[in-house]
Amino acid sequence: AWDVRPGAARLVAAHTGYRRLPAPVTPVRTIALDAADGVLAVRDAIEGKGPHDVSIPLHFAPGVRVVFGEVADGAADGRSPDHCLR
Repeated sequence: AWDVRPGAARLVAAHTGYRRLPAPVTPVRTIALDAADGVLAVRDAIEGKGPHDVSIPLHFAPGVRVVFGEVADGAADGRSPDHCLR
């Protein structure tokens, strides 16, 4: 779902490709842009039951600075996001 406002945009997307597994999960990615601060926040969540080993590749162009957990609450979904790009 898209939420676009002046100076900000937010996308929440998920897929059901892993629901076929014995212990099904749904990956959910939230991407929030704060144009005023020049911040792109990315939060990945895995919805399901029980423990899972998860690896989420996220590739960046040369010169992109990645800062972990350095965004004010509310930037992505009311919690501090996992990745902050400046």
